[in-house]
Amino acid sequence: MKEAIANSGMSQAKLSGIAKISHHNLNRFLTGARKGITPDTIYKIAKALEIDISYLFGDADKVNRQSSIKPLHQQSFGELLQRLLDAKRMTYEDLVALDIGVGIKSISHYKNNLRVPSLSVLQNIAHALNTPVGYFFNEVSLEEALSNEQENPKSKEIQKLLDIAKDLDADSIRDLLKQAEKEKSLQDYKKITPSQKKSS
Repeated sequence: MKEAIANSGMSQAKLSGIAKISHHNLNRFLTGARKGITPDTIYKIAKALEIDISYLFGDADKVNRQSSIKPLHQQSFGELLQRLLDAKRMTYEDLVALDIGVGIKSISHYKNNLRVPSLSVLQNIAHALNTPVGYFFNEVSLEEALSNEQENPKSKEIQKLLDIAKDLDADSIRDLLKQAEKEKSLQDYKKITPSQKKSS
């Protein structure tokens, strides 16, 4: 993003004025902060710089100037998310299982357009679904999002597991869950420091 600002010839002060955001929030975004920064703030920055949102998030290697982006609150985020999940043959439960930082209740709010996700959750959703963030701003079509998927081994393996589980009977699924729980417990134990192990 700093490169984009430099190429635009704008100072940070001028950019914050054109984008109508505080210099404080702009500086926080430039330094990597995400907490408290909304998706609409990013939209305003991209619009002021006349560049793709995908570039701001590293989903594009070069600056592309487009005028098709729209703020999240002016779109049906729930519909965009549903179309993407349908194309990937996934459910909302599958999405939550990918550790996106929110539960099914929040997803239900997004689905019904009662609220939009925070910037950090939006990034988590995009990453979990191997989709450019720009897709949710009308910058990237569904077809482009699907054709430009980035490799995400974790989500692909989870999808394989879900596909296998659909053909298993209830007892087999319970056995699989028990095995997964044992594996998780083992991994959690390995994360404990020696001092923590002694104190326990």
